[in-house]
Amino acid sequence: MPPWTSDEADVDVVLKLHQRLHDVYPATDVDVVVVGIFHQVAELLVGVSAPVLYWEQGHEWVFGDPVRFQRQHNYLKQDKLFHMVLHLPVALASVSGAVASILSSEFGRSSLVIPNGVDCNRFFPGPRQAFVPTSILTSSPSQGDIQGAYCSVLLVGNPSLPLKGFDVAITALAAINQVLPLSITWVAQTQPTTAMCPPLANCGLRIALHINPSQDDLPGLYRGHDVFLFTSRYEAWGMPVLEAMASGVAVVSSKCLGVQSFAVHGVNALLADPQ
Repeated sequence: MPPWTSDEADVDVVLKLHQRLHDVYPATDVDVVVVGIFHQVAELLVGVSAPVLYWEQGHEWVFGDPVRFQRQHNYLKQDKLFHMVLHLPVALASVSGAVASILSSEFGRSSLVIPNGVDCNRFFPGPRQAFVPTSILTSSPSQGDIQGAYCSVLLVGNPSLPLKGFDVAITALAAINQVLPLSITWVAQTQPTTAMCPPLANCGLRIALHINPSQDDLPGLYRGHDVFLFTSRYEAWGMPVLEAMASGVAVVSSKCLGVQSFAVHGVNALLADPQ
């Protein structure tokens, strides 16, 4: 459980790789199984007599990303597994209308839409808070400390995932920085590298990195920025966009399907085509 939730599990069971649920828990006592990732559906459908609900929250396979055809990391096998799972007798839920539409058109399956939400007791507008960055990323041509007025831009997401489009984000920000001085903050799960995002090599930006911050610190990292930039090529929902909105930060985002569940161009965000 994340540290900010008041919910507690009555029973916490960890399965080893060779085990099934009935090995460690009385599976006959289960009334319903909720599965969050398709890899688990077939195993639990066979191992538990209770009905199974699979909540589809988006991934490369549901969106038809070409990466699914790669044999590396068993992506192709996972693609075959996903297609098999969608033809099993399991109840389906979708995190957004965009996902529900894909499941309907591609698999002929209807699903209940269960959207994400944001806790406005944690994410709310406020002044910029001082957090010491994990590191400062600078690139050639080097840029000294920005003097005078500047626009603070926030990025949130994993640089190792191509679907997040951070190459587009850095390229756009580098161009804007030539006419409008920018201060960039990037909250990321891992350290960005030029291998993950080639434009970093010569972008001329100064980026304050916050690597894998705690869930308790995350809301404060959003507050007080002028703009939140989100450049995903596709998303089932786009949680950082909703968190930025709740934090009172202006949003510029790509039209990446799930985000359009709550972001309307010219109303509460500026939206552009991906890439």
